[in-house]
Amino acid sequence: MKRAVKEVLKFEVIFKRITLCLVNPLLNEIYQTYVSSKGVFYELSVVINIVMLCIQEETFTIRQVMVNSVWNLKVLKGSTLVFSSVYYLLLLPLVSLVYINSLVPKIEIPRFILGEMQRTEIGTAGNVIMKAIFYVLYLLLFFVPIYMVLRQQEWKNGVTESVKCLKRLKWRNRMRIFACFGSWIAVQHGLTLYWRRNRLENKDFDIYFYKYLIYS
Repeated sequence: MKRAVKEVLKFEVIFKRITLCLVNPLLNEIYQTYVSSKGVFYELSVVINIVMLCIQEETFTIRQVMVNSVWNLKVLKGSTLVFSSVYYLLLLPLVSLVYINSLVPKIEIPRFILGEMQRTEIGTAGNVIMKAIFYVLYLLLFFVPIYMVLRQQEWKNGVTESVKCLKRLKWRNRMRIFACFGSWIAVQHGLTLYWRRNRLENKDFDIYFYKYLIYS
C-alpha cells in the first residue's frame, strides 16, 4: 500500500501540472467540459491501474501506465458517456471523497442558497436529505469506476456490479469502508490546512523534477 500511495502521488503531481498549464489556459469552457468528461475518467483509470499493479507487485513506470490507460477511454461511448459524465463531473465532485480529480476536484452548492434553505426548518431538513441522497448514491456507485477500468464494463453493467459488490460485503467490511472514509476526510482536512500555510511555487517544479517522476 505504501508503494501504491507513492506512485499515485507521483502521477497526481504530473497530471495536475498538465491541467494547470495546458487544459485550463488553452481550452475554452465548452472544450474544457468535453475534455473533463473523459479526462476525469482517464485520471481515475491511471490511479486504479497503479493501485492494481502495486497489489500484484508488478514493475512499472508512471509513463507506461499513463500510456496504457488511454485504452480505457474506449468504454466511454453512447449512453455510457452521458451517464458517466454526470457521475464523474457532478456526483463525485459534490461528495469529494476518495475519487478526487484534478479537472473538477470539487463542486459546492452556493452559500447563499444554503443560507436561504437554513432559514426554515423545512429548508434545513431538505438540505440534510439532499446531502444524504448524494452520499447514498456515492456508496451505491462506489465500485463503478473500478469495474469500468479493470473489466471495461459499460455504465449500466458497472452500476449493477457495484450494487451487487456492496451487498456481498459483510458488515465488518462495510464498517472498514466507513472508517476509511472518516480517515480520508480527516487527512484531507489536515492537508488543506497545511497547504494554505505552505504554498508551492513554480520554481519548485523544474524539468528534472518531472523527468524523475515520469521515468522512475
